[in-house]
Amino acid sequence: MNIEPTAPTTKKPAAQFAGDVWVDPIALPHESDQTMVVAFTHRPWR
Repeated sequence: MNIEPTAPTTKKPAAQFAGDVWVDPIALPHESDQTMVVAFTHRPWR
């Protein structure tokens, strides 16, 4: 198991989502057969 430093929360571009979206990486892939795990926070437009 590799313990890695936490990656910063990033705000995604408005052109890709309807509202404000932030992504927190939890687990990043190191091999081609691995996937990324993220926490996704969404604030819809009003």
